[in-house]
Formats: sequence, structure tokens, C-alpha cells
Amino acid sequence: MTPDIATSTSPELHATLQNILSNKQARGSFGEVQLENLVRDALPDSAYSFQHTLGNAKRVDCYIKLPNPPGAICIDSKFPLESYRGLTDSPDEAARERARRALESDVKKHITDIAERYIVPGETADSAIMFLPSESVYAEINLQLPRLVDESRKRRVYMAGPDIDSSSCRLWSQGFHFESMTCGRARPSK
Repeated sequence: MTPDIATSTSPELHATLQNILSNKQARGSFGEVQLENLVRDALPDSAYSFQHTLGNAKRVDCYIKLPNPPGAICIDSKFPLESYRGLTDSPDEAARERARRALESDVKKHITDIAERYIVPGETADSAIMFLPSESVYAEINLQLPRLVDESRKRRVYMAGPDIDSSSCRLWSQGFHFESMTCGRARPSK
């Protein structure tokens, strides 16, 4: 009888995942790889680039080459795991409130950085996306920090978990498909 691979390797997979998530740099790479996989699965190669350097010398994780309007969309992956875990693992309300403020501070800094670095007039769209590679982190921010969500929208930095990012990529893919079909057609004469 062949051993069940999922069962036999689950302690090894769990240990590997724990190592990735406990190391901030590895966790960042995990988010970037997840973002890259979502984008590659949905869009043609010509529609994006990774680790793209903008005219202001800032490097963004993902650059989606949309036509104007809206223009190119920058997506930056962020994974505020420590502050999220502080919120979900808090033993009491006082600790939860401290963790909530820490999560809000961390995410607000990411929003500010993304708005200042990746929304470049004349080069990118007037908005950007902060990719959160965990639906639970995305949901917790939306449930626990509604003022922060409003702030991100005012800064035109939209948060997206894997499901929303995947859906956005599929919509953009349909737009690229439509554009490729209509650009080759002759325009009606007047």
C-alpha cells in the first residue's frame, strides 16, 4: 500500500511553513511568490513585470501594464503577520487593543509608503494595490480597522487578499483579450 503523501509529509510541510512565516524576509518572498503566481495564472506575459523600477527609482513587486485610463497599476505585497498574530492571540481585551493599534500602525505605514512610492503622476494609475497574501489578515483588517480601510481608500491604495487580487487579474485579462480583438479591426468610416 502506498503511503498517503499528504499525511506523511504534513509535519515537514508544517515545519517549512513555520520557518517561512517566522522569518520576515522569507515571509515577504512568500507573499511576492504568491502574487507572482496569481498574476502569471491570469495574465499574458506581456501584461506585467515583476520587480519593476519606476521613473522615481522605486521598485514595485508587480507592475500591471494597463492602458490609459487608468494606466499601469502597481501592486506591492505586504504581510503584517506579527501584529496580526498579536491581535488574534491576545489573551484579554487590553492586549487586543494594543495589538489592534500595532496592526493599524503597521498597515498605515505600508499604505503611506505605497501611495508615496508607487502612485506616480504621468507614469502609473492614480491608485495602487496593497496585496495581503492571507485572506484572514485581509478580513481582520476590514473587520477590526474600518477607519484604516477608509484612510487607504482616501490615499487610493486598495487592499486585496488573494481572492480579490485573483479576480482583478481575471478582469484585466478579459480587458486585454477584448483590446486585442478590437485593435485589429478596421474602424468604421464616417
